[in-house]
Amino acid sequence: MWLRALEHYRAWNEAKFADRVRRAGRRSPAEKWRAYLDLIAFGRRIRPQPSEWEHRRKMEALQTYYVRLQRFEERRKQRG
Repeated sequence: MWLRALEHYRAWNEAKFADRVRRAGRRSPAEKWRAYLDLIAFGRRIRPQPSEWEHRRKMEALQTYYVRLQRFEERRKQRG
């Protein structure tokens, strides 16, 4: 039964791919852009959320970066 289901899935996959190949080049740029935006939205919905620890660590790293950047700018202004 499992092998039959796998065969059906493969046939469906091949039919889907063949349909994509047949329709290639028929979509307008606006349709392609909408499909791209839908893909991006889908990716954002399924991405894993960072843990509290990861979020805190990233914020600390950004804070350190900005402090160092401010020091660098102060030194640059002092030395001309």
